Amino acid sequence: NAVSIAEQSQQNIHSTITTYRAEQINNWKIGENRKLSLVVLNEIVEIEDTYQTTNIQQWRELRMLDGVYVVRIWQRTGTDIILVDEYTPTDGTGATWGHIPFYFVGAMDNNPDIDKSPSLDLANANISHYRNSCDYQDSTFFVGQPQIWVSGADEHWMKAVQDAGIYFGSRAIGAAPMGGSVTMLQANPNTAARESMNDIKEDMVSMGARLLTPNAVPKTAEQSRSETAAGHSVLSLVAMNVSHAYTDALTDAALYMRITEDVSFKINTDISGLAFDPQKLDSMVRAWQMGSIPNSDHWANLRTMGLIAHDKPDDEIEDEIAEDSGTGLILDDA
Repeated sequence: NAVSIAEQSQQNIHSTITTYRAEQINNWKIGENRKLSLVVLNEIVEIEDTYQTTNIQQWRELRMLDGVYVVRIWQRTGTDIILVDEYTPTDGTGATWGHIPFYFVGAMDNNPDIDKSPSLDLANANISHYRNSCDYQDSTFFVGQPQIWVSGADEHWMKAVQDAGIYFGSRAIGAAPMGGSVTMLQANPNTAARESMNDIKEDMVSMGARLLTPNAVPKTAEQSRSETAAGHSVLSLVAMNVSHAYTDALTDAALYMRITEDVSFKINTDISGLAFDPQKLDSMVRAWQMGSIPNSDHWANLRTMGLIAHDKPDDEIEDEIAEDSGTGLILDDA
């Protein structure tokens, strides 16, 4: 039924956005016009009685039937799976939905295809690093224990030592059998595992840098339409996909709340400041001081590097510099 804005306010009716992990999406189907026609979500719900709470498995079926969006709830009861609820959602005006308000978020694009995780290589390298660390720690413990070695010992001497014991340490006196000697063996450290750890660490640094490097992945058609920058990184691509998905989800939420204004959600994709280069900053400041770079471009560069708030205007920056210096100096563009 249609719900007025006043009723929404009085009854505290509002739309929500629920997120699901990838492993909770049991099934999906793409129908005509490449539109989503089926999604099955795996959920765990709590059933309360007088004394305890029981968790049961539930499936939420989102389906298009004859052009109308319907929801079915299935629950496991013993060995059976039964239908416990079915309803047809409506928007704030009381109209049925002509699409399933569910959106995938992917690494490469937002279609239902399963993308390779951008951090998979890093995760695999981290596992290898952990294994090498275990081998290195075991080797360090094993070869780090000194071993006493006695030459010229016979059975009688060994029995006497076992009965009386032998003292070990800088203040103890070591006694050897006639014509024999007591020495200490120390194995050479095994550095192969540690060298492998250092190699993997360098590889992980390189892998992490590639996530921030522009042009690391090809653009999709959707990104080519919306992106004006010449290149983008894996991380910025993921941020754009999340932005697109949440914009669509918020648009549906606004429709439910009878909000007609355009909705937009955007995550900052300017990650150049994460790759901070002190030498580049020094050269940039020197060029600015020599008058080769205008103030406006200099402030823009500092914003990009994350050294100045991105929403702070140029005149406010210059006023703060003049105030802090106490000279009243006004900086003009070169």
